[in-house]
Amino acid sequence: MDQGILAQARRFYHHTVNGGTLKPEDVSYMVAALEEAYEETVLFEKLKKIWVHSSPEKSGGFFVCGEGGNRDEMGLPEMIMVCPAYGLDGFALYKKSSDYSAPGY
Repeated sequence: MDQGILAQARRFYHHTVNGGTLKPEDVSYMVAALEEAYEETVLFEKLKKIWVHSSPEKSGGFFVCGEGGNRDEMGLPEMIMVCPAYGLDGFALYKKSSDYSAPGY
């Protein structure tokens, strides 16, 4: 988020906390700043999730460590093995319960 926008939103906040009022354009400005911050938060959470599962040795997150069985027409295996954390010897085995299906719009 642009630091200038963030600083202006903080000024508006402190102005209202101390008894001041805001004009409609000030409120509109704050709403736009909040929407921008929300979009950045959503993006950050997505990127964090990708990082957690792509760097398990650093993040401690689970990761797919193997596969088994035949592959279907989409290339998906019958089973996958999931290790709960990097450095552990064990894994959980997950078996496919149904074939791939896309939502019908």
